[in-house]
Amino acid sequence: MPWRKVKPPKYQYGETATLRENGIFLSGAFISNQRLEGYEYVEIFIDDNLRRIGFKFHKTPTADTSKLAKESKHGRIIQTRSWRRDASWVENILRRPASDRRFIIKTDESIESPTTGVRYYIFVGYHFNPRRVFAKQEDYPRLPGVYRLFKENEIVRIGESDNLEARLKEHFRDYRDEVDKYDFCEIEDSYMRKEEEKRLLREFKDMYGRLPRLNCITA
Repeated sequence: MPWRKVKPPKYQYGETATLRENGIFLSGAFISNQRLEGYEYVEIFIDDNLRRIGFKFHKTPTADTSKLAKESKHGRIIQTRSWRRDASWVENILRRPASDRRFIIKTDESIESPTTGVRYYIFVGYHFNPRRVFAKQEDYPRLPGVYRLFKENEIVRIGESDNLEARLKEHFRDYRDEVDKYDFCEIEDSYMRKEEEKRLLREFKDMYGRLPRLNCITA
C-alpha cells in the first residue's frame, strides 16, 4: 500500500483561548501567528445557540471594547468579567480544570481583517456526561437533550429528543446488539437541541465523509 500524506490540522495546536474567572487568556502562539501584537482592545461576541465566543480586535478603545493586557512574552488576557453576565452557561465551564477551559481558536476566512468582524472565535459547545452502559435502562436520563450511541468507541448514532429516556428505550429495542455505550448532554430548548445535533452530524461527516451508520438507516 502506498504512503498517504496526512495533512496538518487547519487550526494548529497552541492557538488557544482559556476561559478564566478574570477574563479570557489568548495564547502567545495565537497572538504571534496571527500578528495581533499591535492590538490593545477586543470586542467580545456571544452566540448562545452554538455556544461560541467571538473576538473583534481594535487598536483604540470604544464603548464596547475590553483591554487586552500583556501577560507573558506574547500571551494576552482580555480583562473583563462582563461577558459572563451575557452567557450564563459559561459559569459551569469555569468550574472545570484549566485543561477543560482551553479551546482552539478558529478562523472565519470570510472575514478578511480582525478589525472588520468576528474573524476569530472559539466553540465551547455543550458538556457531555460520562458514558453509560446502554443495557442499563434504569440509568436512562429523564431529560431533554442530545445523545450519542457508541459501539466499541465508534459513534454509531447521533440524535436529539425532548425525552431521552423514551428515545433510548426505543433505540434499545431496535439496536440493542449494535450499541454498548451512550452519552448525552442536557439541552432544554428545542431549537438549540436541533442545532447541536446538526453541528455534531456535520462535524462527523466532515471527518469521516459519511454519517454515523445508524443515522444512515433513518436519514
